[in-house]
Amino acid sequence: MDKRLIMVLLGALIILPLLAGFTVGGDDNIVTIGKDVTLEANSFVTNNVVVIGGSATIRGQVQENVVAVFGNIYLEQGAVVRGDAVAVFGSVIRQGDSQVYGESVSVDIGSLNWRDLRFSGVTRPFQGAWRGSGSIWGVLWVVLLGLIVMWVAPRAVEGVASAATTDPVKAILYGLLSYVALVPLTIVMVISLLGIPLIPFFWLAVAVGRLVGQVALGLVAGRYILRQASSGGHNQAAAAAIGLLALGVITLIPVAGGFASLFYSLLGFGAVVWSRFGRRPVSPVAASQRGTVVVEEGNTNV
Repeated sequence: MDKRLIMVLLGALIILPLLAGFTVGGDDNIVTIGKDVTLEANSFVTNNVVVIGGSATIRGQVQENVVAVFGNIYLEQGAVVRGDAVAVFGSVIRQGDSQVYGESVSVDIGSLNWRDLRFSGVTRPFQGAWRGSGSIWGVLWVVLLGLIVMWVAPRAVEGVASAATTDPVKAILYGLLSYVALVPLTIVMVISLLGIPLIPFFWLAVAVGRLVGQVALGLVAGRYILRQASSGGHNQAAAAAIGLLALGVITLIPVAGGFASLFYSLLGFGAVVWSRFGRRPVSPVAASQRGTVVVEEGNTNV
């Protein structure tokens, strides 16, 4: 295995679990990833509460905004939010005399349970890699979504698949750096006056990008499976569906499935970022020439 790939994966295994337990708390701001947050009664936060991959339960007062991404905001009896309450892929649920001085915004898509679609990469970006991911129903949902993506944007999926196979190490590195950047970017949008309305669109783009990346990997895996089976002609949709199903089943395996899910997520999302949603061609020349020996008359260069 490529030494660079080993180093990047080891770095991911160190950094992402740390992000999954990341919490910055205090009277000024509360920012957490992968955990729920509860602000008790008589507590006061002078700025913002930001939760990524978890829910926020507010019983006290928040001077500015409360934002939850891939989670709900529960405003219980006596809660006061003097700014906005924004739940992306979740809901703002108010009880009793809770107050929101700004706007209450819930950005969700129908009754689809996004938390079950762990393999698709559209939920809980920083969930732990130590258990199997999701359920068979989640895998089947991903296959269905993959077919829709292949129908809507086949060229984008092809471009992302090309990037993932051209240089997997570089794609994984892009994925790791992109995940790390999501947190400060979200915080900047929360604390800026114009950023709050952009948060739903930003995370929707992330969710779509992660899904496109998973579909692209499914396409690559499906083509490999069909070649090994000596199958005749096949179309993109069939290959993507078979590959997504196979990869999804792997993610259901405890421990091994968690590692596989982490690998797929980094590689797929990184390929999306690197290729700009498949719009920028990734040349295989640099990757194919890496490590080659060029011999000229009278000279040998490595």
